[in-house]
Amino acid sequence: MARRNRWFGPALMALAAVIGACGSSQNDPAATNRHLLISEVRDAESLVVGLVFTQLMTDDDIVAATLALCDVESRLGYDAAIEEATGILRALDWRAPANGSMLGRMLRTGGTSVCGEAGTEAETALAQLLPARPQWDPGATAADVDAAVAAFLDTTEGNLFITTIRQQEAEHPDVFTAAMSDDELIDLGRGICSTIGELGPDADEELRRHQASYGWTGEADSAMFALIVDSSDAVCITVGS
Repeated sequence: MARRNRWFGPALMALAAVIGACGSSQNDPAATNRHLLISEVRDAESLVVGLVFTQLMTDDDIVAATLALCDVESRLGYDAAIEEATGILRALDWRAPANGSMLGRMLRTGGTSVCGEAGTEAETALAQLLPARPQWDPGATAADVDAAVAAFLDTTEGNLFITTIRQQEAEHPDVFTAAMSDDELIDLGRGICSTIGELGPDADEELRRHQASYGWTGEADSAMFALIVDSSDAVCITVGS
């Protein structure tokens, strides 16, 4: 018995040290607040079809941006803070509604977590912390586009784009996309995003004409076309228009 105690003594002491370290981390309010914020942001990202600006940010960047956002709110109020931050995102070419929603989520969660810690304040202005949306090189060749399409299909965003369409197809087997390959769906998404980029608010009418010209006017086809329009941002951010 004494021999066994001598054998396990050091191991038990090491285990106790690890458990103690974990416990101290869990009891650290700053670590808990940071975990709460990051979990909320990353969980929200998983619900977005396409890319949202926080996906290009590290956890540290998100904490710093949230602190900066809270500083703006303390000076201007919630609505004005969201308006100012949304303007910054638009200047960086983040125009999809999910980006504005993420700002609101960061500010609300940050207000009850990292921003509420005593002695914390933003060290960098918000505009310096938010990333620009990736842009596709307009001088790319057809081979470059083909390679980008193939790479897109291997990403989480690409898989979600195709899966979302195919799942709706399963409910309506005769919908127009059933005859299209994955590459053709991406090409359609690129065309839609290009039209929106060129025409802005007038793109809706042009897209309706395009839809009608192909005869995609039935209930199931119209719903599918609307789904692709809503999801096309993921394609253009990653592949280009």
